[in-house]
Amino acid sequence: MCAEDLWSVAEELSPAKRALLELRLARRGGAQRRAAEGLRPRGEASSAPLSYAQRRLWLLDQLHPGLAAYNVGRALRLRGALDVGALEGALSEIVVRHTALRTAFVLDQQEPASVREPVQRVLAPAPLKLAVTEAVVPIGGGSAG
Repeated sequence: MCAEDLWSVAEELSPAKRALLELRLARRGGAQRRAAEGLRPRGEASSAPLSYAQRRLWLLDQLHPGLAAYNVGRALRLRGALDVGALEGALSEIVVRHTALRTAFVLDQQEPASVREPVQRVLAPAPLKLAVTEAVVPIGGGSAG
């Protein structure tokens, strides 16, 4: 049921029931507003401590640098003309919007070396450049091999 349908149903309520509905919606909105006010976005340059799960991933990377066990690889076959600039722009926008894609785990350099702890830091957005490889398909569309 969409919002318009809900309001048409609300219009059919008795004045007392409609007032009760409006009161409940106002209270719900107030609670959500108060919850949102408690959440403040961090600045791009600030750092935050790692969660336990992030700390575990950081430790695994320290023990086995470059291990790709938690990466999910995908291949994509595109047919037809590819507008590389448009694809780069779209992917760059995704990276700008989602800070998790720009978050790095680093050792806090402001602490003495003996007590340094890993922290998460959101990096500034950077333009995304794709490496494009064109596959040569043999005549007849069969595999080469």
